[in-house]
Amino acid sequence: MLKDMATAIERPEESISALFAANISTVDQAAIKVYLAILDSGAAHRSAQSRLFHSLGTHRTQGRFAVLRALYFAENGTLTQREIRHDVRVTAPNISQLIDALERDGMVQRKVGQKDRRVTYVELTPKGWQLADALVPAMARLMSNSLDGFTDEEKARFHEFLIRFRRNVEGNSLSPAPRLP
Repeated sequence: MLKDMATAIERPEESISALFAANISTVDQAAIKVYLAILDSGAAHRSAQSRLFHSLGTHRTQGRFAVLRALYFAENGTLTQREIRHDVRVTAPNISQLIDALERDGMVQRKVGQKDRRVTYVELTPKGWQLADALVPAMARLMSNSLDGFTDEEKARFHEFLIRFRRNVEGNSLSPAPRLP
């Protein structure tokens, strides 16, 4: 009994998926268990990332890091706002907010295009370069360490599985839920 309790605490997806299966006859318990493990893994990743940011003396969000990363790998640390939005995969209003916040922090600056004044360029400032020089390699280590113990073949298969999962979630057209009282 004590061992079962420890497993339930250590792996809550086991007990939660069992509850779904016991109470809803049409569910795929194995699918629910995997889905819950993915959610828990995402939460663990966000927590590890937050600890990493804090250890470097910064409190960046994933979105702000993604902008810094895109600029860090760009030629001369400069991209158009549209290029950053495409790289980071967020909406135009979201990218504006992320860049606004980084600009307030002195990490990036905007410049109007010389040839086309409708184009806005974003570039790292010296302060932004300094942070990115520490943050980008540290994130690369976190990403690599997250898959310690996996073979290259397992990593490739895991990647394929996650791509399929994402496509299923993005394309999932759920039937309307019953109206709540």
